Amino acid sequence: MPVRKIPFESRVILALAAALVPSRQRSPWQERWRSRSEAWWIYNRDLPGARIGLLREAANACPDALWRRLNRDEAPRRLHLAVGSPLFVGGVLLCVLGAIGLLSGGFRETRAMLTDQRTDNPRLVILSNHSALTGYAWGVPSSRFTAWAHYQKSLESYAAYSWAIDSKGRVLARVEPQFFRILGIPPNGCAFRFVSVRPAYSVPLDRAKLPRQLGVVGLLRPGVSVERAEHDLGVGVMPVSRLAWGTLGFYSAGLCLALSVALFRVIFDRAFWAHAAGRFRKSWRFWAFFAVKTAVAVALVAWAGIEARFGITLTTTGARDPLVLMLATWPLLLAFGGALLWSWLDQRLRCRSCNRRLDLPVHMGVIGASLFDPTGIESVCPAGHGALYEPDTEMSDAAWITLDEFFSTRR
Repeated sequence: MPVRKIPFESRVILALAAALVPSRQRSPWQERWRSRSEAWWIYNRDLPGARIGLLREAANACPDALWRRLNRDEAPRRLHLAVGSPLFVGGVLLCVLGAIGLLSGGFRETRAMLTDQRTDNPRLVILSNHSALTGYAWGVPSSRFTAWAHYQKSLESYAAYSWAIDSKGRVLARVEPQFFRILGIPPNGCAFRFVSVRPAYSVPLDRAKLPRQLGVVGLLRPGVSVERAEHDLGVGVMPVSRLAWGTLGFYSAGLCLALSVALFRVIFDRAFWAHAAGRFRKSWRFWAFFAVKTAVAVALVAWAGIEARFGITLTTTGARDPLVLMLATWPLLLAFGGALLWSWLDQRLRCRSCNRRLDLPVHMGVIGASLFDPTGIESVCPAGHGALYEPDTEMSDAAWITLDEFFSTRR
């Protein structure tokens, strides 16, 4: 009897249960339960309560469908295939991005940089004192700052500032009256951001109680160079417009160093370059996925560094010393190198057609007879697109083996 003759409520239950069955097992499962329900209905439909009995019989399909969905033999395999898919890599990178946003308070530093006070005036400079012992760029000593009024001829105007923490834990700025005029900020107590610091409010700086170290911002006189100002003032002078470019150069230098170190290892990886054999149209997905994944991983490292304010300003005055930059480059080099290493190790064992992780590694040959018969490991694409051969010795090359269409599956 056709299944459409089965009561409607039983057909609904069978349809809902079939939705739980994995797609590869759904057709035979539906056929088996359809035949079972039809046979039960043919022999029992004339009995009292037959519809209720069939409903109970159809309800037994639900536990069976759920068991097939959560089958202990299939679940680990499905999980393994899901972890090896390209979508899993994208999900991991999205989780890292979400973690950065969560830990940084909603990308606070990035939002602050987008609304930062623009200081493109080439004459606007920051003055700092370099320590010969530690190489660290501190503020200007207050004794030197007060002496400038008697001899300096390089600055058209200058103003001191310092940061402090109030009783509520907020950052406050102690500034001289001409500080806002030099920066071009309205002196009405509005919020401003300077050398990566956004104080909650500002108060006048008392010259009778100056701290030992001061931040000083000034305007160079027309025609005065940075070198001449440094010789005249006896401290370091850096244009404020170079702060953003200094940060970009800091991160670019770390990335270039990491790339140069990684290339020394990648160029000798025969298994990685085996994917380049053949026509580019057969492997363009492989290289596109590798490029996008690497770019996103590097961008996330840089984004995390920006949110942590690493390298944005190494001192309270925004000054950068070559020795400090050299020492601070190492953590950034390790972070960029880790991102590049992860991208390379993840990509070298992926299918060049579908970017799934290769599976089922099998050792081929006998190590003791490697002089006569090459030995190595073959890993196969789960979808059957091909296999990667990695030799155990240097006497043979790695190779990508394309399988016939018979072995490919549309999963």
